[in-house]
Amino acid sequence: MDEIKTDEINGTESESTTAESETITAEGETETLEGEATTMRIETIHETLTCILTGDDRIAYGNEMSELLEENESLEVAKSETAKRYKTQIDSNAQRATDIAKIIRAGQEDRSVEVQKVYDYEALTITYIRKDTGETVRGRDMTATERQQTLFPDVEPTVQDLDEGLEDPSPAEQLEMACKAGNEGAAIHILNDPENPY
Repeated sequence: MDEIKTDEINGTESESTTAESETITAEGETETLEGEATTMRIETIHETLTCILTGDDRIAYGNEMSELLEENESLEVAKSETAKRYKTQIDSNAQRATDIAKIIRAGQEDRSVEVQKVYDYEALTITYIRKDTGETVRGRDMTATERQQTLFPDVEPTVQDLDEGLEDPSPAEQLEMACKAGNEGAAIHILNDPENPY
């Protein structure tokens, strides 16, 4: 007569007979036991238990540990470089934000603006005028050097301009130049010229 018993631990049922019973081998195959009465059933499970390391185990773990430590060294270097780069950017952003806050509070800021520098040779003054608003920035008197500059300093005078700017010397100046040069003939000619007052 067959007998059914309940596995109290796993809540599973196992069947035993007086004629034969079955067991599971390590390979998962079913093994039949003949002529023995049993109420046991065997199954393979996995549990974490203490195992003694073999020589190969020690070598494998040693290699893994060495690789991990080497990788950590590389990561530490990368972390340091990245931290420096991020810190620089963070500091730069913070400084810029502070500068912008000051500008907003003041409601104004200094910028590069085109300014006309107006030379007035009659008043002998120089006036600085903003081109964007037409506002006079400041004014001042010309220096002695600036007073000697021409009205159009960027224009080179021609030979004709220079000639037109010169006046013919007076008879007295001509006589003085001739005497200084030791040219007696020219001096006599100047004195004998009927148009000269000498």
